[in-house]
Amino acid sequence: MSVPFMADSVFKSSDTLQFENAELTATVRLLGAELCSLRDRATGDELIWQNPTGEWAGSSPILFPVVGRVRSGGFLHADQRYAMGTHGFASRSLFDSCSRNAHGASLALLSNASTLQVYPFEFALQVDFALQQRSLRVSYTVRNRGLKAMFFSLGAHPAFSLPLHTGALSDWRVVFDTQEREEVFRLAPDGALLASAPEPFAFAPGNAVFLSDTIFERDALIFKNIRSRRLSLVHQRTGQRIVMETGGAPHLGLWAKPGARYVCIEPWWGVDDDARTPLTLADKSAMQHLAPGAARVFTMSYSIGTET
Repeated sequence: MSVPFMADSVFKSSDTLQFENAELTATVRLLGAELCSLRDRATGDELIWQNPTGEWAGSSPILFPVVGRVRSGGFLHADQRYAMGTHGFASRSLFDSCSRNAHGASLALLSNASTLQVYPFEFALQVDFALQQRSLRVSYTVRNRGLKAMFFSLGAHPAFSLPLHTGALSDWRVVFDTQEREEVFRLAPDGALLASAPEPFAFAPGNAVFLSDTIFERDALIFKNIRSRRLSLVHQRTGQRIVMETGGAPHLGLWAKPGARYVCIEPWWGVDDDARTPLTLADKSAMQHLAPGAARVFTMSYSIGTET
């Protein structure tokens, strides 16, 4: 069943909020609480993918209450099955604007009759954006408003634009701050779920993943149980474009449409199901747990590098 996941709000799905400081201007959509623009005020450079050629319409969707693909297209809870699509429903939900000032904004989504049909938990998801000099801090607060334990995953999916004037995609790399295991998870051959076992992956010198026209032909690169807490998007000539602090997210996805001029660097507190993942939500190993009345904050930041 397709359900329009709309919070009780006077806002429209096309509405946006804009805020700025001396260095940056940011714009977020109320639909999905999605960061849709982050612009360097000095240069006019846009850091977030604007979909100029139609490859992918996203900018920075929120992944909640699941990350990635769910086995059988749903899950079991309390002996009942609930349908759930890839990455959950937050990106298609209309958030309410809680507060706004010159340098930031807060938006929230509360469980409602529509969400309870597909996700049987009373929750609040608040997203706080704050500009600090040349950085954007994004915090996600998940609160269990119900009387029973709550199970969920959460992830960010920001798409960072790669300007045409910088040349080939192979000039760009994503650099991990710590040496990682030389393995990666990809989708199973049928593309329906994640493969149950990793495959070898050779990082370039400096713990780097070099982009190319073909690196995402088999969809995302998924790194489980990473140690890195900082990732940098770097060009061989212009230097750092974005430095991401992941907030300690245990998993990471890298993805783009093959050959497209952007890359998604995605910190995840959760991961796609594979063929062996239990159908019961509470038994999925990557799930986050919240006791009744409890809340947890997940924070990351994007710092803008200086191009020369």
